[in-house]
This record gives sequence, C-alpha cells and structure tokens, in this order.
Amino acid sequence: MALVQVKNKDGEVYLMSAGKNESGVLGQGKEVKECKAFQKLDYDSKKTKFVDASLYDDHAMAIDQDG
Repeated sequence: MALVQVKNKDGEVYLMSAGKNESGVLGQGKEVKECKAFQKLDYDSKKTKFVDASLYDDHAMAIDQDG
C-alpha cells in the first residue's frame, strides 16, 4: 500500500492511496482491498489537515493538526 499527499494547482492538499491490503486499510472503504491507480481519500480535506500518518499491515492512522 502507498499513501501520498498531493497539492493541486488550486492549493488544496489531500491524501491519495493505491496498492493492495487484505485488511482494507487503503482508506477507500472497508470493502476495497486493491486499487491499482491512486484514488483520493474520501474526507473533508478543507477541514482536516493531516500532519502525520502511520501505516501497517492491518491498520492505518493519521493525525490531524487540530488533534
């Protein structure tokens, strides 16, 4: 699994994921186990600003700047 932070030409910053994970930690819904192309994660990127992320085989966690 890969997680990338993207900043588009309008200045919006958001996370995208791709890869394969049997535990469904791609962030694209728990039924999504594999995604070959990067997809934007479904969250309010204008309100949520992630400052750190931790990825493992069976879970993923991201920390918002507002705690």
